[in-house]
Amino acid sequence: MESFILTNTVRIILALAAASGTVYLLWSKLQSELRSAQLLVMGLVVTTAVLHFLSGANDNLLILNGLGYMGLLTALYFLPLGRFENARSWLYGVLGGYTLLTIGLYFMIHPWGMHAGDVDTLGWFTKIVEGLLLVALGVDFKYSLQPTASSARPASRPVELAPAVGFPMDSAPNSNGKSNHVPPSLAPSSPALEVKGLKFSYPDKPGVLKGLNVSLLPGERLGLIGPNGAGKTTFFMLICGVQKAEAGEISLFGQPVKHRDFHPEIGMVFQNSADQLFSPTVRDDVAFGPQNLGLAPAAVEARVTEALTTTGVIDLADRPPHHLSGGERRMVSIAGILAMQPQLIIYDEPSANLDIRSRRRLINFLKTSSQAYIISSHDLEFILEVCDRVLLLDEGRIIADGDPRVVMADAVLMEAHGLEKPHSLRPHPIPHHSP
Repeated sequence: MESFILTNTVRIILALAAASGTVYLLWSKLQSELRSAQLLVMGLVVTTAVLHFLSGANDNLLILNGLGYMGLLTALYFLPLGRFENARSWLYGVLGGYTLLTIGLYFMIHPWGMHAGDVDTLGWFTKIVEGLLLVALGVDFKYSLQPTASSARPASRPVELAPAVGFPMDSAPNSNGKSNHVPPSLAPSSPALEVKGLKFSYPDKPGVLKGLNVSLLPGERLGLIGPNGAGKTTFFMLICGVQKAEAGEISLFGQPVKHRDFHPEIGMVFQNSADQLFSPTVRDDVAFGPQNLGLAPAAVEARVTEALTTTGVIDLADRPPHHLSGGERRMVSIAGILAMQPQLIIYDEPSANLDIRSRRRLINFLKTSSQAYIISSHDLEFILEVCDRVLLLDEGRIIADGDPRVVMADAVLMEAHGLEKPHSLRPHPIPHHSP
């Protein structure tokens, strides 16, 4: 009798813990706005686990079965897998197989759902719930592989501080070293980048991006600013196809961006150049991309020479990358991207750890660049010099979009989002960065 009471007490405690724990996790996860299929799977798994906890009198196997369901649910939706994130797709199969095994074993032990000569009503109900779980898992697995914009809700309208500027430009610099801009009326109608309703979450950090809408014209120069953890690098990984969006649409020059597909229209310069340079010589490193495009040797050599000349590092062609300075490695990294001839380049903290001379060299290069680019940087003075439009990103949302000198001059806005008004925008007898 005492064993019976103890067993049932344990069952009730486990059932309550499963329900309350899931409610807490679900509340946390809802901050990233789950798909309805995920919510259905969670509800069915918890219902199945609770039914197993409460079924029978002394069958500890049912307790273990319920714990198994809760463990798989936690692994599928809540466990941070880090670099093993791809294994999450296998967990769908594991949970589905586990459910099928549970159903099969039940009917082997209780043919036709009969228990001690009577219909096992609770058992039948549990198996029906598990059958629905299999269907919901299939639906969720399908949508986890193909996120759609239909599941995204419209994003909140960002604060428009000023009309966005920055139009396609001619590659030839003017007398001030800046490229000449094409008038808006002559700007191409098709965006270089179009992002609609973009959402993304990490397993241990929901709501990293919450319905971003961004449009970039060919040749436009966009700065992306915001505090650490705002989602800037994640945004870059998504538009390059490295990460998979939770919901939303991304297109480059009218073509949809698909997860893990190669998109030659876009290139990304990493914050740490060491992550990008790995060949014995600079020439080999810059040639790596064109060679993998299947170009003829003569075409590869022409691209390498052009990229190294454009970035001003042709004299470093035969040197090992690890013998170069930080500034030299940065320019070689850019040359490697230019050799692929992308139409849009992403720069993640390009001025980080550069000395004054290397930083100025990079600024001069970007001012004459003919490609559209997006730059993420905490160096706000750098953004002022090389960008004609800026987005302020914080907590996964676009807070402001407009002229850098208008957006970043708003001290109250900047401080509210972990930034400072740049020194050059404070009153001075002689303005900084004057044309």
